[in-house]
Amino acid sequence: MLLALAAGTLDTLAGGGGLIVIPGQIFFGVPAVASIANNKCSAFAGTLMASWRLWRRGLLVWHEVRYPVLAAFVGSLVGASILKGLDPAFIERVIPYALLAIASYFALASRLDLPRFACPPALVILSMGLAGAYDGFLGPGTGSIMLALLMVVTQASMTQATVMVKACNGASNVAALIVFAPSALVLWPVVVCLLVGQLAGGWIGALLVERHAERVARPLVIVVSLVMALRLLWMNLASGVGI
Repeated sequence: MLLALAAGTLDTLAGGGGLIVIPGQIFFGVPAVASIANNKCSAFAGTLMASWRLWRRGLLVWHEVRYPVLAAFVGSLVGASILKGLDPAFIERVIPYALLAIASYFALASRLDLPRFACPPALVILSMGLAGAYDGFLGPGTGSIMLALLMVVTQASMTQATVMVKACNGASNVAALIVFAPSALVLWPVVVCLLVGQLAGGWIGALLVERHAERVARPLVIVVSLVMALRLLWMNLASGVGI
């Protein structure tokens, strides 16, 4: 529960909650594959709790995000089939560099006044659909990827983009739940513990977004993206995939 609480809080602010929950379960003796399935069946609770609180506070306006949210949900459902023809090893090699690029973007954007665009709504919807598809297939760094995409293709503030990401990531997490819930890999007693922690973490994370998003989210995204990138690079090297 404590692991999930920390993960839910981090996930709401910057993404990357799986960095805590999956290794933590493995440390306590849960098989690696089961820990991934358990995470897929519990991560939705934190993102939905955060989305609900942000909606109650008036920060999340449903009619402004409903189409990107739907795109993320559908994208996550069909992600595996869309990406089935690609080599997973290739994707695993690419993702660390994408995360490094995201960390660099957030570190340099405000200093260098990097361009941002007011893209058509269709492009925003497409970007969330693609991010949802990635979440349905692999998942590491989805929150950070969604946030970076929104910061590039919209004029939204960090707070506004973070709020939209919570709704979109919540939808992609629900889709993952639908796919993984029937699996025999899921250890439901563990999932129940994770759900309780995720709900609490989502509440705490949403509270921090309301009060400190502009100050807290940017450095957290940078740190989380770097940690995830280094972890994935190390895993690639250890498994012989290379960099």
